[in-house]
Parts: sequence; C-alpha cells; structure tokens
Amino acid sequence: MTSQAMRPHGAVGRVFGLLMSLINAPAFAFAERELAPLAGDAILEVGFGTGRLVRRLAAKARFVGGVDPSPLMLETAQAANAAAVATGQVELRLGEAGALPWPDQTFDKACALHSFQFWPDPAAGLAEVARVLKPDGLLLMMLRAHADGRAGVADLPNALSRSGDELGATLALLTSLGWRDVVAGESLGRTAILTARRQRVRSGGGVEVRQR
Repeated sequence: MTSQAMRPHGAVGRVFGLLMSLINAPAFAFAERELAPLAGDAILEVGFGTGRLVRRLAAKARFVGGVDPSPLMLETAQAANAAAVATGQVELRLGEAGALPWPDQTFDKACALHSFQFWPDPAAGLAEVARVLKPDGLLLMMLRAHADGRAGVADLPNALSRSGDELGATLALLTSLGWRDVVAGESLGRTAILTARRQRVRSGGGVEVRQR
C-alpha cells in the first residue's frame, strides 16, 4: 500500500487516487484558505496527486506549478486541468521535491499536502523549495499522523516520518535550514499543519538567514 500511496499506478492506482482526493477534500479547502491565492501569485504544489487543489488554486492565481512522482497522477492532473495547462497557466511535471524544474524565485507560495513522508531527502527537498520561492515566500505543509507500529511506517522513504516525532523533527529541520516564522499551527483532524517563510533579502543585498 505504501507504494500505491507514494506512486499510484495501474487500475488500483486510479481508484486510490480518487479515494484520496475525496478524503482530502477538507485539506484542499483549508490549504486554499491558508494560501489565500491572489491574482498575481505563482504557487507551487509538491505532490499534486489528481490535481484537485491545483484546479482550486488556478481559479485565482496567475500561475500554478507542480511536481509528482507518479506518471498516472501526472496524466490525471493534466486532464483535470486541461484548459489551464493548454494556456500555460498550469505547468505540471513528473518529479520530486529535491529537483524542481523552475528557476530561482519563481513562486510566491508553496505547499505540500501529505506528501512530505515520501521525500527521500527532506533537507534537499526543503532547500529546493526555498530556492524556487521568492524572499518571504510562504510554505504550507500538512503532515499525516504516523502512529507507532502502524503498518507501512517503516517503509516510508523520509527518515523524519519514521522517527516517531515527525512534527518536531520537521520543525527543527526547517529552522536549521534558515526558514523563518516556523510555526506548527492548528491541526486538521489527525493532520499537523506547518507554515514557514523563506529568508528575506536584506535592504543592502544578500539574504537574511535567521535562526529561531
């Protein structure tokens, strides 16, 4: 089941993707409110799945980009956003957080909903997200609860997700990488909500890196 959750594939993957979209409907609505897309915004989603959140964001934002490691989800999400893909307002790519195919400072905001557990190198992924975010850009993350001993946890690629304290370890990693305003906010059911902002640019040039 971990392999289907990470990279849905085949007939089972289609059903799994649809089921996850239905289950995650409250998360999509929350993320849209939290990201508060504006007409001039460019927004990144890491792990877009069936593309339901992409469609909601693209209804308000100037540009939405996303990566997902599943060819099936890429096909599904592109079909769900066909008109916006055709005009270039939405750009979806096969890929992962650790190698984002956009230039520095492309995006105003970024999000990763229930996908962080599948990042094999969380530090590299967060560094890449910071690279493509503009200074002071917002990152929203949603982390699923991982109960001790739950089936599949030992198979997760992200060592932080296997640690027994994914939330605390992720907050510490964000801080160590120089993200600022790192906050664990309200929970959504059994999902933890994290927000952080990319470093600001100093008035005289250069990047302000603040440790909390």
